[in-house]
Amino acid sequence: MDEPRVADSSSVTSGYPSRSRIPVVRLVVLIVIVAWLVGEIRFVQAEPTLETLFPATGPASSNLALFSNGVRLRASSYNMFDQRYPAYAIDGNTHLGGTMQWESATDDATPWIDVSWTRPQQVRQLTLVVDSAQQSTRLFSVACQATGSDFVVKGHGEATRSKIVTIDVTCDSTTAVRLSFDPTPMPMKTVRITEFQVWGT
Repeated sequence: MDEPRVADSSSVTSGYPSRSRIPVVRLVVLIVIVAWLVGEIRFVQAEPTLETLFPATGPASSNLALFSNGVRLRASSYNMFDQRYPAYAIDGNTHLGGTMQWESATDDATPWIDVSWTRPQQVRQLTLVVDSAQQSTRLFSVACQATGSDFVVKGHGEATRSKIVTIDVTCDSTTAVRLSFDPTPMPMKTVRITEFQVWGT
C-alpha cells in the first residue's frame, strides 16, 4: 500500500506577495516621496510666481479685479494640498467657508497676490473678504504699478477677524495692484482670502 504523499512546501503558493518583495516596494515608495519633497523644496527656493491670464467673458464689472473683466492674476504661492487656488480670490464668490478661497502656502513667509490689466485703471478702493474663522491679524500693504514702473506702496491695512476689510487708495493710471502681507511670528500661519476686490472710477 502506497504511503500518502506530502506536498513539498516550497512548491505551494499562498497567493500573497513574498516577504522578499515587500521591502522592495517600500523602498520604491520611499524614493518617490523623497524625490517629490526635493522637487517641492527646489520649487520654493526658486521663489516661483503663479500666473493666470483670464480672457474677458462678460460685461465689464465695477469690481476691476473680477476674472470676467479679463485680468492677469499672480500670486506668490497657494495651498496645493487643499486646492485653495489664487483664482478663487477673484471669482466673485464672497461666501465664507469651504475651500473656495486663496490660501498661501505654509512655507511662504511673505505672501502676495496681484491683479493687472492691459489698460490703465483709476483705482480708489480695495476690499478684502476674509475668512474670519481662520485669519489671524496680519498687516499688509497695497501697492500700485504704472506702465514701465515698479510697484509703489499707496496704503496699509490689517487683515483681522473682521469679515470685510476696506482700504482707500489713490492709484491713477495704474496697470496692476498688489497686496503684500507682512511676516508673522506664528509659524506655519497662512493668509486666507475669500475675495479680493478692486474698485475704481
